[in-house]
Amino acid sequence: MSADPLQDVLDAMRALPGLRGCAVVDAETGMAWKTAGAEDIQVLCEAASDYWRLHLRSGGHYAPQLGPLAAQVLVHAKGRITVVGCAGTLLLVCVSHEPDRVDWARWKVLV
Repeated sequence: MSADPLQDVLDAMRALPGLRGCAVVDAETGMAWKTAGAEDIQVLCEAASDYWRLHLRSGGHYAPQLGPLAAQVLVHAKGRITVVGCAGTLLLVCVSHEPDRVDWARWKVLV
């Protein structure tokens, strides 16, 4: 274990089969605090925070019937983006392969 527990957890998530990478991103600024994975992961995760901000602008329409947003899963032709709200304005953004091969039960333990 390193002196940075957050980086350790992101690295453990990245090690899961099927996961290309992940990051903790500030939803307000769109900037990644920490990343793990391929070189392009930081850019992908920062851009994915726009999906969350879109929900913040229009989520009031869903909340009365569905409750508050817990996560977003966006399925693209070659990959998936999973966005989970964390403390304050922080997001956990994960990029995985499509078709899905991630053991999400194991992933939830790391979250």
